[in-house]
Amino acid sequence: VSQIINVVVNSKGAVTVKKQLDDIGNSAKTTTTYLNSMRAILAAAMTFSGIGAITETIDNFTQLQNRLKLVTSEAEGTAVAWDRLMAIANGSYSTIDNTVNLYYRVAQAFKSWGESAQDAYEFTDKFQKAAILSGSTMQTTAQAVYQFSQALNKGKLDGDEFRSVLEGLPYVANIIQKSLGKTRAELYEMSKDGKISVDRIKRAFEEAAKTIESDWAKITPTIGMAMNIFRNNWTDFIGDIQNSTGIFSVVAQAIILVANNFHLLAAALTPVAAVMAFMAGRLVLGLLVNGFKDMYAAITKVLP
Repeated sequence: VSQIINVVVNSKGAVTVKKQLDDIGNSAKTTTTYLNSMRAILAAAMTFSGIGAITETIDNFTQLQNRLKLVTSEAEGTAVAWDRLMAIANGSYSTIDNTVNLYYRVAQAFKSWGESAQDAYEFTDKFQKAAILSGSTMQTTAQAVYQFSQALNKGKLDGDEFRSVLEGLPYVANIIQKSLGKTRAELYEMSKDGKISVDRIKRAFEEAAKTIESDWAKITPTIGMAMNIFRNNWTDFIGDIQNSTGIFSVVAQAIILVANNFHLLAAALTPVAAVMAFMAGRLVLGLLVNGFKDMYAAITKVLP
């Protein structure tokens, strides 16, 4: 004959368990504020790398602005110069970094010749387009443009700068070659003698202006070119926000404040965690003891 054993938790045990559950509930409510704080801090930590990228963009923007200030007249203003160079960079699918750095060198050289800022802008625009028309990779083009900007300091194209332009910017090399009426071999010899002056290069680009624009109209932008525009506009966007609000400086200070107070949060959570562990232990122990007691009482009632 089978017998059914009903295990019933007595009222005393139920009251005990209820009290323990209430105690844990109260502790959980007390902990809610700390847990919400921790969640917010973790969310901030997850976006730390993003903030780092923004900081890098702001630093880059500031450095470019500082360069422009050195070659920009008070009448024109840095903001106007920045807008013009942004238009040149995006219009030639070039990075704003390379465009500003090239213009910085060009403006210095042109100023020493008595040329206007307008002439410097036009040369920068034509050179950037000619660089893209060379068809090299974006990295090779950027490096060659940088090398050419270095040559502007010396006033002539020779040595490593010449080789970099010849290999990385063949379209630019063709412009110079056609203007001088020389072969590539003769260009090499001229570079060794320091005879390819920046003034001659300037003249070559003035002669090729219409050809450059005609060839440029046939360009189909690549993904890399489009990404250059994206990065340029991102830099411009972040720079505008920083200049108008200074908000990123505030964000930086907030991060420092949180970072310097992690130890306080840890100290606050330690006793709460201990209470939670203790109360959970009491609950489990109470359930086991009362359960066994009630089971024993039920079994003794049905057994002879």
